[in-house]
Amino acid sequence: MEESGHVFSFTASVRAIADCHDIIDYMVNEFGISPSEALARLNRSFAGWGHIGDHHIFFHEDEAYWANNIYYGKSSGWWQKARSELTPLPFP
Repeated sequence: MEESGHVFSFTASVRAIADCHDIIDYMVNEFGISPSEALARLNRSFAGWGHIGDHHIFFHEDEAYWANNIYYGKSSGWWQKARSELTPLPFP
């Protein structure tokens, strides 16, 4: 699905697409990666999710949660460690 120049590997509601853009922006601003890398990381992370509708579990967390999970990994403990202690997941 293409939206505002981003090609997502999943379908999503308008609300979910807006949140995905926020996740991409967060990764670009906080981690200093390119928009294309942020998009590729998001697509890789959400592969196999199918459609993200307005009542999806995706909405239970904010963009910082998703961006950090995507960039550092869910099991990294990013929420309890200093950024200097973390290593980004390999890319690509």
